[in-house]
Amino acid sequence: MLLGAAGMAHAGGDPARGEKLYEDCVACHPIERGVHGIGPTLYGILGRKAGEIADYRYSPALRRSGITWTAEALDTFIADPLASVPANRMPYAGMPDAADRADLIAYLQKVSKVIGTMRFLPRRARLGDNRPLIAVASDDFAHRRGALLGSFQVFKGHC
Repeated sequence: MLLGAAGMAHAGGDPARGEKLYEDCVACHPIERGVHGIGPTLYGILGRKAGEIADYRYSPALRRSGITWTAEALDTFIADPLASVPANRMPYAGMPDAADRADLIAYLQKVSKVIGTMRFLPRRARLGDNRPLIAVASDDFAHRRGALLGSFQVFKGHC
């Protein structure tokens, strides 16, 4: 029965509400590529296999889970991580409200699409530490390290 509910939870989520909910996740799960917190980055989570980022130490249970992170799989896991993957290391009680999960997943889907539109600017537009500036064609993607300039979000990016 949970699987049926999980499949429906992500449909029609509100990304704006999801962004607010993600504020509880960001302390452990950054959204930037290659940047881990207590938990692994959520950059590119959709379509990724659980436990596949080489430079993050996952629990053996999560590595063996065989999960591919679809909206449905995320919904099931976020609802109750320990029931979904017993013995995983994520110290989170879960998000019981299906609408909240749908909103959070809608936000992650939106961010994944925005991140996928990133384009590197020419070498002459590099920062002093030689990392390129990355422009995101989106007015509503409020990256925490950036400043909105016209119709582009520009921030320091890790390549």
